[in-house]
Amino acid sequence: MMVDQFFCRNPEVMGTFDPRGANPTLLFALREALDKEGFQHVKIIATGGFNADRIRKYEEAGVPIDIYGVGGSLLKINIGFTGDNVRIGGEHEAKSGRRFRDNPRLTLVD
Repeated sequence: MMVDQFFCRNPEVMGTFDPRGANPTLLFALREALDKEGFQHVKIIATGGFNADRIRKYEEAGVPIDIYGVGGSLLKINIGFTGDNVRIGGEHEAKSGRRFRDNPRLTLVD
């Protein structure tokens, strides 16, 4: 199982919730870390498994999410897709397990 490094640095919170995916504990920690470094303007987008009920629970708990991705809960088909930034300014920025893969079929769009 892969979990965010936050939980490896803060083992006392492990075992109190499911640490996978976009979870409230991690999102609160992310907002705190961003704010502490002066990035209050950065928005948090959470995706993966969100539907109306889950969004309602997160909103009631005050989880700091600015935008929810809800594609799968709106469709009657199941097509998984992820689009991660893996390089920024030529530097590797991917999360663990992701990497840049050249695709000659992609072209730059103006």
